[in-house]
Amino acid sequence: FFSCLIPMVLFRIVKGTLTTGILGASSYLAWERWTEDGFSETSAAAPPPVSVIVVGGGIAGVTTAHFLAKQGCSVTVLNTDGSTHITAPASTLNAGWIRYTHYTCLANPQTLRNAAASVVSKPGTCALQVRPLNFLTDVEWLRFGLRFVAAALHEPVRAWDTQYFNQLSFYSVEMLQAVVAELGIKDAEWDRETKGFHILSPSAAPGPDQIQCGDGSYHHTIEPEPFHGDCYKFMTRMMALDRQRGVHYVPDAKVRALLTEGTRVTGVQAEDGRQFAADAVVLANGAWAPALAKTAGVAIPILPCKGYCLEFNLTPDQERRMPILVNSGALLFPDCSLAVTTFRSPAGVSCAARAPHRVRFTSVAEFAPVDAVPTPCMERYLRSKAKDKFPELAASIDQAPIRVGARPQTPDDLPIVSRTKYDNLFVNVGASSYGWRLACGLAAMTAHLVGGRPSYPSGQPVPHAQGLSLRRFKLAHFLDRAALCTLPSGA
Repeated sequence: FFSCLIPMVLFRIVKGTLTTGILGASSYLAWERWTEDGFSETSAAAPPPVSVIVVGGGIAGVTTAHFLAKQGCSVTVLNTDGSTHITAPASTLNAGWIRYTHYTCLANPQTLRNAAASVVSKPGTCALQVRPLNFLTDVEWLRFGLRFVAAALHEPVRAWDTQYFNQLSFYSVEMLQAVVAELGIKDAEWDRETKGFHILSPSAAPGPDQIQCGDGSYHHTIEPEPFHGDCYKFMTRMMALDRQRGVHYVPDAKVRALLTEGTRVTGVQAEDGRQFAADAVVLANGAWAPALAKTAGVAIPILPCKGYCLEFNLTPDQERRMPILVNSGALLFPDCSLAVTTFRSPAGVSCAARAPHRVRFTSVAEFAPVDAVPTPCMERYLRSKAKDKFPELAASIDQAPIRVGARPQTPDDLPIVSRTKYDNLFVNVGASSYGWRLACGLAAMTAHLVGGRPSYPSGQPVPHAQGLSLRRFKLAHFLDRAALCTLPSGA
């Protein structure tokens, strides 16, 4: 008995010591910094603004503008994501899933093991790609890495984050449904379908739930609740309707700096010299937010986690030969982190009776600077995995162009909706892979923070805004959150 007990005790002591050491080190390198120049503990709620600038024209910016307009604000949206031929906003190429019944925190021990494996493995053999040099040569990346490791190793914090995220997911779906109902957006206008969520896990055991797909037999599990739809089509339709309601969209206004005076932000300045003034500014430009916030001395702990995507329209022959794509809608292959989504119509058009289906393959989580060129080995990874599962589509997969999107990733995998040290500067960023799912919920919380009241009534519990605040990156608040995890649910 004692021969077994002693190693177990020693293991727990070593694990606890390592976790405590990481927490202690990161408190100096990460948490305190976010409070010092990211969030002012003494910031008081300002009077509701009359005019608001929303920086960012992706799904976060467009939905934030809608909810602010519901508050009666005069809203100007600056499309300043900085997208180029190298990196696109994630809103244009996500998988399109609204899988609100499931969540796995990215900051977990398995991710740490996968990250370590990606470092020692041949490039392009893992869906997760980490470049150690970035974390060793850039202090912001190092801070992020320490914070991520601490969150991944602290099980109570992961449990708290999961409980909070699930509540946020249900609230976000309710807000999405409220927007669709008010604006009258039809399902066909954004390829919305409820065909369930299909998980295909490798399995050699025979059974009624076995299906054959490409490189082998798969255990087929279905989650009936989730639905999917084209995020970009929804966003485009929402922009058109909100323009009629007074929201002003300014394309190609890439913001270079925030303009400040004392404890307030007076506006923003674009690269071409134009200046835009407003009573309040909301940063909703995803992976590009930290660089812009830095011009005003505000630190936002976000790194770009790039995803790779390819899509093409199915031919009538392919539709006949691949009924699993047409009938299932959303497929996940966990063995290689490949997501496959079939939309009802081609890009740029609403669903028509005879429109060809469009299939989208997405995969890869690559931590790399926004301006870094796509990695050829990760492009090959996506193409090879897609062809392994669907060899009948190999020619189309090889010909389809690959696009790369920058997901804004936070260290603890929760987004940020927060005030800052400036009375009228707000942040709505960091939803990472869940930006489409959470968009309307985060926008509603942001508008409530800015305007002081809810935009729509809710039958769901409204998540407490403090859970997404920048102040959570201060060590004391992190430890307080960990303590809350030990209390009964809902405490």
